[in-house]
Amino acid sequence: MEGAFASSAQFQGAIIDGADFTDVLLRNDAVDVLCKSAKGVNPTTGRATRDTLYCP
Repeated sequence: MEGAFASSAQFQGAIIDGADFTDVLLRNDAVDVLCKSAKGVNPTTGRATRDTLYCP
């Protein structure tokens, strides 16, 4: 999803293990939902999913 525009996407129940959200435009509430289940490292970019979402 690197560089995508996903401001109106729904992520409840999505499996995002290893996804890279670098430069993806997301609403704050979507980030909150994604951070609850974010884990893994993207095998191509080497970035941790939680890091690319700036999870606390």
